[in-house]
Formats: sequence, structure tokens, C-alpha cells
Amino acid sequence: MSKALMKFLVDHDIAKETSTPYRPQNGVAECANRTIVEMVRSIIHAQKLDKSFWMEAVVNEIYMRNRCPTRALERMTPEKT
Repeated sequence: MSKALMKFLVDHDIAKETSTPYRPQNGVAECANRTIVEMVRSIIHAQKLDKSFWMEAVVNEIYMRNRCPTRALERMTPEKT
């Protein structure tokens, strides 16, 4: 944190809060991202695809996830909300 930023925060009565470096702060998002990566790896491996298809597999996985019902949405799909 630079001295200029610290002065700005003090001058504007803004409380400074820092987070732990290199640590995820949102467990739900991190878990979702990990699940997507694992599913993409599975798709690439099962279909014996080249790694150049990685982005296509990501798009496909997210498309499928958005069409599956979830408990968080009371058995609705994210696409329908």
C-alpha cells in the first residue's frame, strides 16, 4: 500500500481491510471453478481430444451446468431464472 493511498483512505475516513495473500476468499466460487475444470479434464480425456479443444469443452460444460436443476434454486435450472 502506497503512502498516497493510505493518506487518501485516512482523509476520506475509509477503513482499510486486507485479505490473506494467495488465498481464495470465496469458497463457493472456488468450488464451482474447480468442478468445471475437473469436468473439462474428464471430457477431454474421455473423448481423447487435443488440449486445443479446452475452451470448447469449457463452453460445453457451462452450457450443461446451466441446464441442470440445483437445490439452491429450488430444483429450477439457472437458465430458467
